[in-house]
Amino acid sequence: MVYGTPTVTLPSSYLKNRLTLGAYNQMEVEDAPIVNSPEEYVDKAIEIANLSPKKLLEIKARYKDAAYKKLFENRNYIDELEDFLISLFI
Repeated sequence: MVYGTPTVTLPSSYLKNRLTLGAYNQMEVEDAPIVNSPEEYVDKAIEIANLSPKKLLEIKARYKDAAYKKLFENRNYIDELEDFLISLFI
């Protein structure tokens, strides 16, 4: 997410497979490469690999911007953690 590289994800019941889905949801990326089957995964990966350099740079810039705004520079997480930790001692 730091570099904006599109990461194809096939969510399952395992946490490791849902982390990217969660990041995309938090980033509010509308065209995120989230798929529902192994076949779709292959198709989406090929589609991304065949993008023009200009289109890929455009996507990477949007994803990177969204990641920084919604994931990395989002104070909500820190504020919630601070509130929780303070509540433990009050």
